Amino acid sequence: MSASLAMGTPAQAAVNYNVTFTGASPAKVSAGTSNRVIILTGTNFDEDQITGIDLGSDPDCANLQSYVVSSSTSISVKTPGAGSNPGDGCAAGAADITINQTNSGTVTRAAAVTFVNPPALAAAKPIITENSSTLLAANQVTNFTTTGGQTIRIKADANTTFSGLSANALSGSFGGKPLTTVGFVAPDGTAQANSAAGTPGNFWIAKTATALAANATPTLTISQNGVSKTFQSTDIGNPTIVGVPTVTSLDVTSGKSNTATTVKITGTNFGTTVGDWTVNFCGLPGVVTAATATVLTVTTPTNVGGNASGLGASTYAGVCPVVVVGANNGTSPLSEKSNFTYLTS
Repeated sequence: MSASLAMGTPAQAAVNYNVTFTGASPAKVSAGTSNRVIILTGTNFDEDQITGIDLGSDPDCANLQSYVVSSSTSISVKTPGAGSNPGDGCAAGAADITINQTNSGTVTRAAAVTFVNPPALAAAKPIITENSSTLLAANQVTNFTTTGGQTIRIKADANTTFSGLSANALSGSFGGKPLTTVGFVAPDGTAQANSAAGTPGNFWIAKTATALAANATPTLTISQNGVSKTFQSTDIGNPTIVGVPTVTSLDVTSGKSNTATTVKITGTNFGTTVGDWTVNFCGLPGVVTAATATVLTVTTPTNVGGNASGLGASTYAGVCPVVVVGANNGTSPLSEKSNFTYLTS
């Protein structure tokens, strides 16, 4: 017999089973979201005594093993993900959380966390520019400008209602910068008050922040009812944030008021599709005949005399601002480099 056996087994230290369970954080979690960490707080947590954790009555969230006892006062538990349970996340509703233990029984905190259905978006073109909302779906614009300040509309799916009611606390960001709420519109196009009883599938009208970074894959984050969801570019129709066109020079800077003059406009953030561009002289459109990424070729309008927003009814000479307008990326700013002078005929 060995010496250790001869001496007997030392007595084990007393175990304190007086476990308390005081709370969970966050108090609201997205329903159906996998691998979301919830922190349980209390006293006398013992990893050797815990056998599993129940997050509410959802069978998929019963006896979870995806937990870590960080200390005697803290447990981190994850909502289930694919492969660990039949479904992802936990069902919507207030959930009692139960810590299952071997020697001290179960410890439950009623309604410790509420699983909330996260915001959901319409499948087709969920985010467009507001000024293209009346166009056919195929023509609605999903390109947004780096200058920001654009009014956009974001469409909820048929089971989600956007509301600015304080209890819902709607907010969000696009391209990494916060959106500003402008209003809400029902699917039939009528304006809605900031009411929790808004129509499912309605639109959140918002304004983009200034100085957005050009980004081929911007994300959209929406927070409502205490939970947030980030939509990847593929979830929101693959929009782009593009640079606003700018004019750096005109190869011809003057011409007669009654003669169409061909002008090549050099600049940035142009595009190769002629139909995407309008070039205005004193507010009147010229005719765009060719387009590249840096040069637009246009013939000047000949009716600027008599244009109320241009040179005036009896004036046929003067300086006209040249403004390039892109179908998908905004309006060029004015500068001395974008002036064309009409000469007396």
